[in-house]
Amino acid sequence: MCGLEMKKKLTIKIGGDMDADDRELLTNIKKARRPSHTLYLDSIEQLHALLSPKKIHILKSLLENDDNPTVSELAKKTNRKQEAISRDIHDLCDRNLVRLEKKGQRVHAKTNYDKIVIEIPLAR
Repeated sequence: MCGLEMKKKLTIKIGGDMDADDRELLTNIKKARRPSHTLYLDSIEQLHALLSPKKIHILKSLLENDDNPTVSELAKKTNRKQEAISRDIHDLCDRNLVRLEKKGQRVHAKTNYDKIVIEIPLAR
């Protein structure tokens, strides 16, 4: 459906410069330490929309649940409407934080990362 296969660390950079990071990586490969998975956001507001408390609750629920629940199972576990869970799961899937896997008639959600690190520059 969508997403990656293995769980890893995701680094989210607020106001980061992807082009500068790429140039550093290319010019000094031995010294460059770039996380294998980085998501660049322009603002704290984008971060809040991506990782709202309810979406973080979904991610934690997925990590705690080894049997990869369906959207309806997540809705019951989190006491939220199935439509709201589905919308949040698809938002997380669009950013590759979650993947969906179809097994028969059921669609199961899985996390792609088991750790998220957020970098916020305090000065430019």
